[in-house]
Amino acid sequence: MQINASDRPIEIVKEEVIEVLIYNYSHGNINEEAFERRLDVVVDSNDAEKIVSQVADLDPLASDMTKDFNAPDMSIQYSTEETTDAENVVCIFAGSDRKGPWLVPSKINVITVFGGANIDLSQGIFTSKTVTLKVFCMFGGININVPEGVRVSTSTVNMFAGINNKIRSSADYDGPILRVEGLVLFGGVDIKIKQTIKEKFTEFANQMKSMFDSKI
Repeated sequence: MQINASDRPIEIVKEEVIEVLIYNYSHGNINEEAFERRLDVVVDSNDAEKIVSQVADLDPLASDMTKDFNAPDMSIQYSTEETTDAENVVCIFAGSDRKGPWLVPSKINVITVFGGANIDLSQGIFTSKTVTLKVFCMFGGININVPEGVRVSTSTVNMFAGINNKIRSSADYDGPILRVEGLVLFGGVDIKIKQTIKEKFTEFANQMKSMFDSKI
C-alpha cells in the first residue's frame, strides 16, 4: 500500500526526494543547473506534492541501492551527555579557533582584547535548546558560525563597534536558540551560516558525481 506524499512526514519526503536528485545528478541524468533549481524547491517548500514533483521525471532510487546510497544527515545534532556549565575562551593579544565536532554547553564566555576568536557551531553537538554566548570584545573581533536551522538573537552594547547578524529570521522554529549578549568596544562580532543545507547537499552531490565519473 502506497501512502500519499501529503500524509507522510515532510522531512522523510524531503530526504527521499533529495536522495533521488543526488542519484540522478551523480549519474549524469540531469545537469548541475537543474539539480540546484530542484534542490531549492525541495529545501524551501513544505508542500509534499510539490516536492515529489521535482523527481517525477527521474529514475527512482531502487530499494537495493538505499543501503549504498544515502545522502548525509544534515539535521542539527543533539546529545544528552553532560557538559560543564560553561566554556571559556580568552584571547588577549592572541587568537582562538573552536571548531569541528564538539559538545556545545548551554553557556559560552568569549573575551577578546586585541585579539580574535572563531566560534564554529556548524558541526557542534548541542546539549541544550538554548545556548547563551556572552561576549566581551575590545579592539578585536569574534566570528560565530552556526548551522542552518539555529535561531539567533542579539543583545549587546556596542561602542565604536558593530554586530552583524546574517541569520535569516525564518529559521526552523524547532531548532536551538543562540543568544549573543555582552559588550563590544572598538571591535566587531560577525554571525553567519558557515554552509547552508543546500550548499552541503550540492557539495556531497559533486563528490558523488566525481566518484562515478572516475569509474567511467
